[in-house]
Amino acid sequence: SREIGLDYGQDPREMAVKITRFFEENFEYQTSTPTRSPIGATNQFLIPYFLLENRRGHCELFASATVLLMRLNGVGARYTLGWSVQEQGDGEGEYVVRMRHAHAWCRYWSIKENRWLDLDTTPPGWFESESSAAAWHESMQDWWSDRMHAFRMWRYYGDTGNLQNYLLAALAVLVVI
Repeated sequence: SREIGLDYGQDPREMAVKITRFFEENFEYQTSTPTRSPIGATNQFLIPYFLLENRRGHCELFASATVLLMRLNGVGARYTLGWSVQEQGDGEGEYVVRMRHAHAWCRYWSIKENRWLDLDTTPPGWFESESSAAAWHESMQDWWSDRMHAFRMWRYYGDTGNLQNYLLAALAVLVVI
């Protein structure tokens, strides 16, 4: 808190700006998070190790540290987990959601606005880092997932086009053979 310049009772938006800038200027994103501090580290717990020694981590470390810093300084904050959907799909208004789009961030309470506000302190560029680390066979997985989705839609909701009927008939013939 001292290094960042946070004060108890400070305006939460001002705190959010300071914490975000601190992480952007002094920390680095990495595509994985260790489950514990390495042997020989001064801090045996992961969050102090992340904040005081390593200064590299995945989004859940940035989110956890942000929540702790906000709470330490008198601001209600909570850890939030969800999806950061950024890839446009084929159709209008469609997006691709992958496991690597899972993301963690902080939400803090604004007394002035009487609502929860999102605060993502993970350094910019995390999405590109995750994308560059994607598996080579991701496009095949996408194709298979799309086919399975179309099959389930046909199975549960009926006729969505002749293609599914032809595929089902072909599958039936193969099973009989």
